[in-house]
Amino acid sequence: MGRRRKSDSSGKTILLVLLAAFFLIAAIYVVVQVIGTIHKDYSLIEQKEDSSTETAQTIEIEHEEETQGWNETERGWTYKLDDETWATDQWLEIEGFLYHFNEDGIMNQGKWQKEGQIYTCHDVKGYLKNIETDLDYVPDDKGENLDSLARTNAFWCFLDDEDTGIFKTILYRKTVENKVKPLGDENAPERTTKYSLRADGDYVYYLPLVKESEKGKLTESEKALCGRLVRMIPGQAVKEIIAEDVDGYLIVDGTIYYAQGGKIHSATSGTETAVGEESYKVQIRDGSCYLTDSLGNIVTLENGTVVEMGDRSYRLEENGAIRYVKRRDVSVNGVTFRLKREGTGMMVLMESDGASRAGITGEYGVQSFCIVDNFIFYCAYVDKGANGEWYSRIFRADLNGEGKTPVSGMFPGTITNLYYFENEGQMYGEYYPEIWKNAYGTIVNVSQSGTIYRINDANVRTGIKVSGNDMLELVMAQDGKLICLWHDCSWSPKAGITKVLWSRPVEFSASEKISVETVSKLPEQTAAPAEKETTKAAVETVPVNPQQVSGSNQISPAETTAAPVKNPNQPADTPGTSVRTPKQETILGTEAPGKSIQTNPSETKSDEVKIVPLG
Repeated sequence: MGRRRKSDSSGKTILLVLLAAFFLIAAIYVVVQVIGTIHKDYSLIEQKEDSSTETAQTIEIEHEEETQGWNETERGWTYKLDDETWATDQWLEIEGFLYHFNEDGIMNQGKWQKEGQIYTCHDVKGYLKNIETDLDYVPDDKGENLDSLARTNAFWCFLDDEDTGIFKTILYRKTVENKVKPLGDENAPERTTKYSLRADGDYVYYLPLVKESEKGKLTESEKALCGRLVRMIPGQAVKEIIAEDVDGYLIVDGTIYYAQGGKIHSATSGTETAVGEESYKVQIRDGSCYLTDSLGNIVTLENGTVVEMGDRSYRLEENGAIRYVKRRDVSVNGVTFRLKREGTGMMVLMESDGASRAGITGEYGVQSFCIVDNFIFYCAYVDKGANGEWYSRIFRADLNGEGKTPVSGMFPGTITNLYYFENEGQMYGEYYPEIWKNAYGTIVNVSQSGTIYRINDANVRTGIKVSGNDMLELVMAQDGKLICLWHDCSWSPKAGITKVLWSRPVEFSASEKISVETVSKLPEQTAAPAEKETTKAAVETVPVNPQQVSGSNQISPAETTAAPVKNPNQPADTPGTSVRTPKQETILGTEAPGKSIQTNPSETKSDEVKIVPLG
């Protein structure tokens, strides 16, 4: 029994060993098979990767075979910039021609549109031939609810949605500020049409254009603005006029390409000019004075429209002729300064926050004033001679009306309509040396130190017979010259100017000056009575001042329609003095005594805009 059990145990052991060996061999086989499969799969992957690599390398090799510059492909022409870069989605000027390459790097041909511009390229050669503005273009809503918004990192520009009509005021705000301001001068802001604003770099560009069917709705001045390409840096007081009669434009790397009459031109800058009032000039044409813009175009506005420049208002006729000039109210630091015209009580009123007070007064009334920097300069009667002569003096005061100081001695007559021409840095006024006797008037220059110079006008006040009551109405001081309207008038001591006989524009140099003599006190023989009782009587006999005259018989130089009295062979008289004519809103006489002997100021044209032979 013992032997049998031992034999059985040995057999079981051998069987177990054989089974273990079998399972081990099976496991090894499975592992080998799995490893083989994995290896096979990796081999296939590697083959695919090698295949892809070979394909990519093949394409790259084909791309690198293209030479630098132009290359013709099955899809079209491409342009290689360097070893690794091709022109893509950009404009490129090549040998004097402008080309555009799309997002695939293929040169554009024919007509296509982008961002409101219609581009016409050569059908085969691809160079740009023309640019037109799409007047039906409406940009995608940017979600800002601002009309015609154009912006950069520095500023936002848009149109005033409160304006009516086709032309609207351009507004802007800097990105670092919240205050919205008009582009250009606040009194004469820049204006344009919808969707014409574009921003690039530091500049905002605008090209106002309208459809032919809408031009009848425009004023003459708005018509003159159409097609004028302008750029400005918001916040600055100058603008650049790139070109006139522009149909469309684009900007490439700081160069402006624009189309005129189907031809492409380029410019890197324009004609720089001041904005607002500083951009206007006065020219003499066809016997009248005209207000012109920076390009010499006559400013034509709706009848009765006033153009304000500095401390002056210019009333224009429909054809642009200046009807008359008069002083306008001036505001400084929220305070408005106004000359109150009431006889001997003439004074400078100061108005702010709905209240007014007498800022500048005088015993016999203030005749004129102007503001220079932080001071008020004014002319006032100060004394009367025994023989009826009236004397005036120039004073200076602070803007609050305090610190009144005489800066000149006494001089005969008075100065009315004292203006400060900031462009010239000078004060000029209309001077009447013997206002108690006649209406003869001339122009004087008043320095801030109180020196008074009469401007020599003898070379232009000739060739026509005058009544002795001829006077000058100051229109403009510019480029070292004075432009005036020369009027001959009928005058009486009680009524002042009752009729204007004729008017003519004149221009003369402001440099020829003659000092006006002043005195510290009146001579003994002409001293005014010292008794206080005579003050009232003296006041009542103050010479007629054009600003204070009222009545149906009073006529301003701007109102006359009388025919001129011509006598070319008789030299002009040179009487003593004159009264200033009143400024009423009436029509200038059209019958001038003849052609002005002055030549028109020369019109300069900028040569800054170069023409590139594109196309």
